Amino acid sequence: GTAYEQTTPTVVAGLEETIAVEPSNTSTYFLEANGTVWAIGNGGRGQLGTGGTEASPSTPVRVALPEGVRAVALGEAKDEGFAIDSTGHVWAWGLNEEHSACLSAGKHLTPEEIPGLSEVEEVSGGTIHVLFRLRNGTVEACGSNLDSMSGQPEGVHEVTTPTPIAGLEYIVEISGGYGNGAITATGELLTWGLDEHGQACTGSETTAVY
Repeated sequence: GTAYEQTTPTVVAGLEETIAVEPSNTSTYFLEANGTVWAIGNGGRGQLGTGGTEASPSTPVRVALPEGVRAVALGEAKDEGFAIDSTGHVWAWGLNEEHSACLSAGKHLTPEEIPGLSEVEEVSGGTIHVLFRLRNGTVEACGSNLDSMSGQPEGVHEVTTPTPIAGLEYIVEISGGYGNGAITATGELLTWGLDEHGQACTGSETTAVY
């Protein structure tokens, strides 16, 4: 909070029993053992989830999950945060550009539950889209479908609600980015999205649809 860069590992004050951390574009999220979520960094796009847009560069602030909601896992995208609660539902907050938080249009300053999504085990954000791995091994996505980032056919520009990605089954791990990846239960790696620099591993260095 006081320097342009941090050259040595330093204890983050004010946190106890941290069990998970998720760094985002301009903010970082922390999950405590008691199910609370904390954030630090830039808040100008609502990405701290406190209800305001103030930054908190040196002190973690509590993300305003509703009373009684206990988080068990975190996720992040470019300017959004996500928390999976103990019932498998997902809460999101932040900029929500092109519905990248799967919420109604516009910025969301406090966490809101994503409608129609349940039994989620993992969240992984990309650029302006986000992926969800469900307990049954399928994957859903929402947000921008530029370069098929959300796994939808060419011509679909924006996915406003969580939508299954065809062909993804028995998935055990996901990773979102310009080029996305998913690992199956048998160890097979599947990729889709932008392949401009070969990051989707097709060897073509072109825009690739999974």
